[in-house]
Amino acid sequence: MMDLIVDSEISLQLVSAKHVKGISEVAERNRVYLGRWLPWLDRMKDITFIENFVKNTEIANNTKSEFSFVILKNDAVIGRIGLYSINYSNSLAEIGYWIDELQEGKGIVTKSCKRILEYAFYELNLNRIAIKCAAANKRSQAIPVRLGFQLEGILRSAELLHGEFHDLYLYSLLKTEFE
Repeated sequence: MMDLIVDSEISLQLVSAKHVKGISEVAERNRVYLGRWLPWLDRMKDITFIENFVKNTEIANNTKSEFSFVILKNDAVIGRIGLYSINYSNSLAEIGYWIDELQEGKGIVTKSCKRILEYAFYELNLNRIAIKCAAANKRSQAIPVRLGFQLEGILRSAELLHGEFHDLYLYSLLKTEFE
């Protein structure tokens, strides 16, 4: 099991079966809050949904097609972060994240993204990382901005949420720009 240490309280651990209960509890507790941006919450009817998600995530982690982590605070699940859409041929990937509303505004996602960037650039030797955020999700947009990402543009009507299409802002960071 791979752990990435963020600080004395926060660590990132590859998603595994032992995280099913924690992920399920945080997702259920934040169903309304996170549901504005995460369409899969509408499909989560019971813990079986998270069990199936974890099984598929473990396969993706093992094949290195993605690296999906839980965000742990003092060993309790408080969110999720990962490298997705990894393209080794072109040396690029995307970061996605979500966190418990009670943990928002504490710099946890920003610090976790920075640790994922270190892993992506220095251990996986990737060159370009992207983050996509809903145009209306100002809190999520602040993270790539804080980390020095460049806004590349708007992906028009690129995400279907609750029956409506939403624009996404596309941010990117190159290895040479990472501090």
